[in-house]
Amino acid sequence: MSGLLLMPVQYGAPSTSYQDDESLCSSRQGLIRSQRSSTSTTPEERTALKRDAESTYQDSPFTSLRLSRKRLLIFTLVLISLLVLSSLFTAITMHSLSSSTCTSLSCVTAAETLRRKSAASAAPKNHSISPCDDFYEYACAGWDESTRIRAARGSDWNVLLETSFNTHDKITSMFGRLMVNPLAMKDLTKYQLQALTTYATCMRESIEDATEALLQVYKEFGGWLSTAQDQTPIEESLLSAYRTNAVSLFNINAQIDAKDIRSHTVLTMEEAVPFIGSPSVYGAMPAFSVNDLLSGRLDKHWVKSVLFAAGHELGQQLGMHETTEFREALAQAVLLDYKITRCSPSLDLERSGPVVQWRTTVGELRTFDDLFDFRYFLKIFIGREVSARTEIVIGPGREYFMKLMTVLREYSTPEGQKIIRDYIKFKQLFLLSIHSGKLVQSKELGGLETLRILYTGDDDRSVQCINRVGMANQLGFASLLERYWAPHLQENMDNARKIGESMRREYIDALRKSTVIDEADRAAMIDKAERIRIRVAVPEAARDVDSLEEEYSMIPNGNDTTRPWAIFFTTVMGNRHWKRTADFGKPVNRNEWPVDTNPFNHNVHYNYETNSILFPIIWSLEQYLDSRLSSLFSFAGFGSIIGHEMTHAFDFKGRNFGSTGVDRNLTVGRTSRNFEAKQQCFLDQYTELGELRITEDVLAENLADNVAIRLAYKAWKAQDELAKKRLPGVDLTSDQAFFTAYAQNWCSVSKGASGTHSVGKLRVLGPLQNSRHFAEAFSCPIGSPMNPAKKCSLW
Repeated sequence: MSGLLLMPVQYGAPSTSYQDDESLCSSRQGLIRSQRSSTSTTPEERTALKRDAESTYQDSPFTSLRLSRKRLLIFTLVLISLLVLSSLFTAITMHSLSSSTCTSLSCVTAAETLRRKSAASAAPKNHSISPCDDFYEYACAGWDESTRIRAARGSDWNVLLETSFNTHDKITSMFGRLMVNPLAMKDLTKYQLQALTTYATCMRESIEDATEALLQVYKEFGGWLSTAQDQTPIEESLLSAYRTNAVSLFNINAQIDAKDIRSHTVLTMEEAVPFIGSPSVYGAMPAFSVNDLLSGRLDKHWVKSVLFAAGHELGQQLGMHETTEFREALAQAVLLDYKITRCSPSLDLERSGPVVQWRTTVGELRTFDDLFDFRYFLKIFIGREVSARTEIVIGPGREYFMKLMTVLREYSTPEGQKIIRDYIKFKQLFLLSIHSGKLVQSKELGGLETLRILYTGDDDRSVQCINRVGMANQLGFASLLERYWAPHLQENMDNARKIGESMRREYIDALRKSTVIDEADRAAMIDKAERIRIRVAVPEAARDVDSLEEEYSMIPNGNDTTRPWAIFFTTVMGNRHWKRTADFGKPVNRNEWPVDTNPFNHNVHYNYETNSILFPIIWSLEQYLDSRLSSLFSFAGFGSIIGHEMTHAFDFKGRNFGSTGVDRNLTVGRTSRNFEAKQQCFLDQYTELGELRITEDVLAENLADNVAIRLAYKAWKAQDELAKKRLPGVDLTSDQAFFTAYAQNWCSVSKGASGTHSVGKLRVLGPLQNSRHFAEAFSCPIGSPMNPAKKCSLW
């Protein structure tokens, strides 16, 4: 009984005493007696008695208790039902989330990468950035605040360089472990060991070693400044420089002949790289004389101050006194470098249209023998007789060549010949110091340090050495990395093949359906797309013993790298230059990467002559191609990059090359005219965004970005289940994550353009403004900055 009494108290019912129990019993007994005597009462009395009894019963504590228990039962049943429904809803929701969310460690890492770079992790002021107002800031604000700049040229720092440095760190760590493990080194092939030894030689060089190298070369060619008795022909002075890959005056080489269906190489002449690294620097510089340089009139111009500072630093290393003769020779070298560079067609403001190569013969060049004997030079350099009928292609064109001969004619006197000899030697010494990287004892910007940064872009010695090994021991180095990163690297390369083929299918589908393409051109363009060779990370020649043996033979004395690094490296590069040129007229080894690329570059490259895309190993381990991450990263990264490079196969230059790289007009119908009509929309859009350069090269890059993101998105969505997976802990749909990952490819510190590419911000805003799928993913209203009513498209 006491248990029942406690329940009303527990649930808030009125308190009941023992006296209440007695009253309850008394009332119930009275009610019973009344019922028993009901037969002797009148109907009115019985009604009254019944009413009194019911009133007494309703007012009793027992009745209150029964009602409270009934309400409690109903409440409990309702509560249990709600809990059951809630559990069922939670189970269904969790099952749905678990099936649509990638929960692996790699996906968690990927989600954190997206979040870390975006505005969500930036300073509070950036949290309110709307993706429909400025998607670049939305995607990159966090990266901009958190990235650690490691490149010497901080203004060039971007996500691509950051990725490269991350891979360099992995390579450095691997090399470090190998070099302290003799047993592991015994398992290496001689080609792999050679690459490791080259790296070790580069890393251990001291300033004293570099100075010794400089002095050794200085003595070999009898000092920097020529004497009156020195009558060495210019051809022989240039040959001496070429042996250490110190290219000056012009660059004689051998490249794939685009007009040869057998894919043989042909002799070529290209521009030499100027002291300052880029012809454009001289393009903005007014004409000057030696007196202008010596009088101080140009002291405030940074080109003059940097080159003179570099010359003085070299002179100090060589023990030269800064005499009047020294200063005049330095001024003459700077002036000649300026005049040679001004011959470049890239600085001809009156030129219209693309540069046309000039195909001539060695015999035709004999008319300039009084200035330079090309046949004699080639015979000595290559080591065999060169016929007068031998073709040579002047890459920058006939006008460039004639301007260059005019400059050489100015220096045809004995005094002029002395100036050219001194210029060649100065440039050789200068390049030796740049390749060494150890001659600069002061890290103050100016002189050699500024020029070294312009040439290498790196301040980290290990990064410099890895890059140099990639140039000297390309195949042995690639073989070594493939050996030690085999499982992960192979998975990524397999992933690349799948994504590459997905992008190819989408590109071919776009070409089939495009109204821009004339029916007369469609079949040829589709054929070219089908034949594009996508080459990732490791050159095929790195698995070929003959190719490895040939590379090994170009390294002086095999593994003997006791000579100073600067001489060792430049000799190796000189040997490569010689071998490539000497092999002109021979079939191309299609398993080697073209000479102007290597798998350790910080750049993806489309090669017109071989119709191939080359994706560097340096980016093959990170998010662009990581098979362990959600597929949206690979398609937004590698996929969009491949789509970009494929578009170059059909741009203003690519349309001049066929499916095998042979020189031919790919578009004989109206395709080119239709293509050019489509370009105007993009020109207007990018001009409004702030891209003021309207050259064909810049436009081609922007068009490629726009085609790439559209096709990469389509290829990714075609992956079915892969495209539905969400990343954990990120408040983004899978589509939103895809576009965010794409934008984060182009996060950059720089606010200026890089070469022919627009600044990173425009590489995000331009393509995504034209993307209907992007606008739908973020629900951007029409007319908002990221969803303009007018959109541009190519195919």
